[in-house]
Amino acid sequence: FHLLRCYIDSNQYNKARDLIAEIRDLESKKGFNTIDLSVKIFGNLYVQELALLHAEGEFQKSLELIPAIEKGQLAFEGKLSKEMEILLSYNIAYSYFGVGDYKKALQYLNEVLNDNEQNLRQDVYSFARLFNLVIHFELENHEFLEYIIKSTNRYLNKHERDYQIEFVFIKYLRKLSKIHNGIQRTELYEGLNSELMLLLEDHNERVVLEYFNVEAWVQSKLKKISFEASVRA
Repeated sequence: FHLLRCYIDSNQYNKARDLIAEIRDLESKKGFNTIDLSVKIFGNLYVQELALLHAEGEFQKSLELIPAIEKGQLAFEGKLSKEMEILLSYNIAYSYFGVGDYKKALQYLNEVLNDNEQNLRQDVYSFARLFNLVIHFELENHEFLEYIIKSTNRYLNKHERDYQIEFVFIKYLRKLSKIHNGIQRTELYEGLNSELMLLLEDHNERVVLEYFNVEAWVQSKLKKISFEASVRA
């Protein structure tokens, strides 16, 4: 699974697909058909397969996996770790976001945000708060967005987050939510894009791309194309 993640992160998608097939084939082999291993294969495989499709911009294909994922979650109820449940919910939310179904994306993301064990995967929970802002922005919930921006800033300050990209992104989202003039919005997107490009030169700042492709999102606004098309580009 670590090797699979390396293939995805280095854009070696064909190798990643081959490895997914190899791992999936293990389920039918002797020694790999115990409950514990079946649960590990199920959870990790779907999280990584969704990550692969998201990286390729194949969000529609990722949606096709959701029925099998939810069937597996029922079959392994009580056996999947809380961490795995959180990762699956986050990635399903991202799949719906990718095709523009923001209400469904919010529904699944709320499962992450409302979880009681937020310290379990602080990275996921923290970036989920950023992703939450984008979804509400897309839903044009501007008044509520102002409230949750304040809440998110308090959270980031309290937890001493080291990622400048979070603060820059939130700063521009607040401005964008208050402006409806097309030309002024474009100028803000251009400003955000310039700052993001500088920050993303830092390897540590690029970790955000594992959770939400901010670069593709801004480009989609500047080029007036879908987020899915922007990720593919």
